[in-house]
Amino acid sequence: MQVFDLRRLRSVANPPTTFTEDAHYDDFGRAHNIVIDVDSGFAMAVGSRQGSVTCNAGLHLIDINNPLVPSFAGCFSDDGYTHDAQCITYDGPDADYTGREICMASNEDTVTIVDVTNKSATVQISRTPYDGSRYTHQGWLTDDRRYFLVNDELDEIQVGHNTRTYIFDVSDLDQPVLHSNYTAAIAASDHNLYVRGRYAYESNYRSGLRILDLADIDADNLSEIAFFDTQPSSNAAGTSGAWSVFPYFASGNVIISDVSAGLFLVKPNLCDGPEIPTGLITNAAGANQIQLNWTAAGAGESYEVYRSIDGCGGAEELLAEGISAGNFLDAQVSGGVPYGYRVRRRSADGQCVSDYSSCSAAQTTGACTAPPQFAGIGTALSAGSSSCQIDLAWAAAAPRCSGPAEYLVQRSSGTSFDELTAVSLQDGLGLTS
Repeated sequence: MQVFDLRRLRSVANPPTTFTEDAHYDDFGRAHNIVIDVDSGFAMAVGSRQGSVTCNAGLHLIDINNPLVPSFAGCFSDDGYTHDAQCITYDGPDADYTGREICMASNEDTVTIVDVTNKSATVQISRTPYDGSRYTHQGWLTDDRRYFLVNDELDEIQVGHNTRTYIFDVSDLDQPVLHSNYTAAIAASDHNLYVRGRYAYESNYRSGLRILDLADIDADNLSEIAFFDTQPSSNAAGTSGAWSVFPYFASGNVIISDVSAGLFLVKPNLCDGPEIPTGLITNAAGANQIQLNWTAAGAGESYEVYRSIDGCGGAEELLAEGISAGNFLDAQVSGGVPYGYRVRRRSADGQCVSDYSSCSAAQTTGACTAPPQFAGIGTALSAGSSSCQIDLAWAAAAPRCSGPAEYLVQRSSGTSFDELTAVSLQDGLGLTS
């Protein structure tokens, strides 16, 4: 095991640079992985082989509280080979183990939970097999420590079903139970997964990064909400493609390592949107003005106001944004015409927006300036003559204010209309063709 001080990367003058290690630990020769309990200061080599202490390829415990002087601390070897693990100082729902150092081990055909608090006398808490296991590869706890999500590397290949994530209820560490499983719509084999907040980030070989929303995990309802495919040519089962994923940067950036395609750095646009604004009330506020008020909450959040003419249910347009308070005065309305309003809340970082509030409608006095209801040109057809004429026709507009509607006909060259360069052909026209 090599120890390297990452702070040295900050002072690289002329990259690329070949570094030397800061410390070396050689009580094992090779291992499948190294996991760390960041609270206790212990590392666990898993699947270790060779060296002076093999721990039967189980958990090889190393004290790294002084990272420059790593030292052997103990073993857990009672359940044979451990392929991977997550080790934490426990803060979950099982009060019997609060504050204990717990490892959730993926042991080829079982989920094995181990108390490693006493390094010289580690204790197996439980060992849980499950139907359909082919190679219990790796797993990760949800943030509330209630569920342990597991990927089985070989079940897609050997059993033939699509990508499957096994969800264990581990609220009682002594008696885990298989809560449910999530089966994806594609066949790719899974490899590693990690949980951050309400999302699981899975590296699923040929289907790349797959992100699952865990918000409704209690009801066995997981859903894929984003993906980045590093092997777009295939989603078949097999062990080439996305190898692992790291979703823990404060920036939200995610690293994907692909066996053959290299390293990918992506930024998922994941939003846990703010709550929907409530209490929207609209009232006339004098001629050609309507006042909006709603319940505001959340420091740094802002609001967007949407308006539809003819009351609720019409086509909406964004009227105003960046509003910091729970009120807005619309001073650009037509008298005698109803308007509908809805509000959305935007998070302080600007990345996430809520769903729309319920609609509130109001009407005020003042000059009627609303445009007529008009569906636009119905047909534009060649007149079929040698004089290069085009016949235009449209359904009559319905005035919102008094008086018959009149029409302005404009023409723009090209296949798209540009009002800035358009030529006015007829203004004040009272016909529909």
